[in-house]
Amino acid sequence: MPKYMIPRNPLVKLAVEKINAYLELNGITYTKAALDTGISQPQVSKILSGFTKKPSNDLYKLCEYAGITYKPKLLEAHTDPRIIKAINKVWDGRDETIELIVRMIECTAHVNSAKVAK
Repeated sequence: MPKYMIPRNPLVKLAVEKINAYLELNGITYTKAALDTGISQPQVSKILSGFTKKPSNDLYKLCEYAGITYKPKLLEAHTDPRIIKAINKVWDGRDETIELIVRMIECTAHVNSAKVAK
């Protein structure tokens, strides 16, 4: 697989990186991915080489093919300044502290699912 450019959109970049990793891990060529998804091989190559600037239906198809859930809001979380500020405020750089932060974030999933269940 060719080396690819880095898309300008960080969400597209992340999706492209994950799809390329999936293809490489499973020995899948762009040609096979194109055949399996019904997307033309040149379009698959264009998307996965980083020549796309924004999400497209074909990118979503490739995400689905690679088993990647494309949730723009979730993918944006790592760049949200509020999240970065909160982590910087409480994280002292130790591995133990990051483990606690991760557990606290994971605990909010239970709270969110309880709200949805109501």
